[in-house]
Amino acid sequence: MKSKKRTKLIEDVIHLVAGYFNLDVDVEIEVGRLGEHNAEVGQESIGFYSIEFDKKFLTTASKEDIICVTSHEMVHVKQYEQDSLDLSDEGNFYKGHKWKGEYWFSPWECEARGYEQAFLQHYLHYGKNQKKAIAAKPKKILDN
Repeated sequence: MKSKKRTKLIEDVIHLVAGYFNLDVDVEIEVGRLGEHNAEVGQESIGFYSIEFDKKFLTTASKEDIICVTSHEMVHVKQYEQDSLDLSDEGNFYKGHKWKGEYWFSPWECEARGYEQAFLQHYLHYGKNQKKAIAAKPKKILDN
């Protein structure tokens, strides 16, 4: 996939996820060398984020992998904005609670991995026309 198409795909997924969670954020796309990670989200300040993608990942990844990784990182943006995610030297906090367990079982990682396939399927069904994708976003249903 060419660079412009990859960038457009990433931008579309950012808008899709931001629309679903009603996020009013600016997200800058960066490319670098991350080693073992495919992408990382950085919080520059409230409402301003960057998602850095590993260059090797972007040049070898499938469209589906790019959608999943971008969705995953955007869920982290949602968590910073709405769930008080704070990963710092003082500890890892989520929804006001300090997490002392293993990284792979942390609630923020489980949630982000859980949304990957949902956003992938939604994008593949509606993503060719981003306006349709946003208009057809899945509805949140809350049980009482």
